[in-house]
Amino acid sequence: FRAAYPDQPIETAALEGYVNARVLVEALDRAGPDLRRSEFLRQLENMRDFDAGTGLPVHISADHHDFFNTVFLTRYEDGHFRLVPELSDQADANADPSGSGSANQ
Repeated sequence: FRAAYPDQPIETAALEGYVNARVLVEALDRAGPDLRRSEFLRQLENMRDFDAGTGLPVHISADHHDFFNTVFLTRYEDGHFRLVPELSDQADANADPSGSGSANQ
């Protein structure tokens, strides 16, 4: 991204677009040179543990197409997206360990 658009800021939307493109290209590659819609969808919906460059595995299935369903606060630093640990650690500390959904307030 930086090489192609040196003056553009790197934003969350750019990261999501990049990940979506990586997943699309991976499914196309897996579908093979004789591309058929059915094979493309089969490859896409059977994608497991694919690293699209975020360090988080992408899992897609026939009943789960939303592979980007977690939000992480990140910053772009030294040529990489990095998790903002200060806020992530605080969120972990405030999380409700019982899973009841009522975090410490």
